[in-house]
Amino acid sequence: MNYIRSGFGVIALSVLCILSVLISDVSANDLILTPNNASIGNIVVVSPRAGSSATANGTALLNTLAMIVDASASNKYLIKLGPGTFNLGASMLSMKQYVDIEGSGKELTVITSSSDGTGTVHAGSTASRCTLRNLGINNTAATYAYAVYNNAGLLFLDNVAIDARYGASYNIGIFNDNSSLDMRNSGIVTLTPNGWAIYNSGTQYNNNQIFNSVLAGNDSQVYNSAGYGVDIAFTKLNTTSTNFGAGVFRCFQNYNISFAPATCP
Repeated sequence: MNYIRSGFGVIALSVLCILSVLISDVSANDLILTPNNASIGNIVVVSPRAGSSATANGTALLNTLAMIVDASASNKYLIKLGPGTFNLGASMLSMKQYVDIEGSGKELTVITSSSDGTGTVHAGSTASRCTLRNLGINNTAATYAYAVYNNAGLLFLDNVAIDARYGASYNIGIFNDNSSLDMRNSGIVTLTPNGWAIYNSGTQYNNNQIFNSVLAGNDSQVYNSAGYGVDIAFTKLNTTSTNFGAGVFRCFQNYNISFAPATCP
């Protein structure tokens, strides 16, 4: 078995297979190890250690993202999260442009916080076209439980499980504020009161594309303001609730919880 050696220890190349990349001719200077993460070039692995708390894992994730200050179109990063819960406390994870975050599976890697009204994951205007994949996102705020707050322009989600169900006023899976969304192979669960899977707000024209997913908003699947168009295809809809808003819906081959064709909206 081949090994990469550094001043911090020895790592078997077989462990690095989780990165789904081929590593060749990596020098000691390319490999950086800290108590909570390992970096190979622009791929940063953050993996909980045995016995580490969910809060410690969340702090490690926040610190790792904060350390990336040189991401650009020609210098992109991937943060790879190992299995475990990453509890951010009352903080939010502010996405950065050209930095994608990938978990080890939507039930193995979970990011959670009690951030109230700003989202567990917040994609601001400087984070357009970033991607989250293969992980879960929960929000446990007491009043405004938003799992994802998207003000980024365009946010990509792939194989993501979203949960927002403890807010006393609102429970929203994804809040799009004058922003666009591309969501695939994902699921959203929300509960009352005002349990919306996706809430589209704003006056600018934006487009949501939702494919091969599950929308299980307790009160409604999608609120769609006049500035939005939503394309939904091959998706399971909780049709016991109603979709609202003046925006445009275009749907193809959707179904309900009984696997019967679903009307959309």
